Amino acid sequence: MTPNLSLVLNKINDITFESYDAPEITQPTDVIVEVKKTGICGSDIHYYTYGAIENFGLRSPF
Repeated sequence: MTPNLSLVLNKINDITFESYDAPEITQPTDVIVEVKKTGICGSDIHYYTYGAIENFGLRSPF
């Protein structure tokens, strides 16, 4: 499989780059989307800095 580099928020102020296997198509309704560009929004900064946005908190790495 092709490696898929991901930025993972582990806990407050702790992010790492991790490599995962790229998904495979297993169903006729499956698709794989190639991401060309991404960005960081205010909610990303909130999760990194505080681990939560209001009542929705970080419970596991994502």
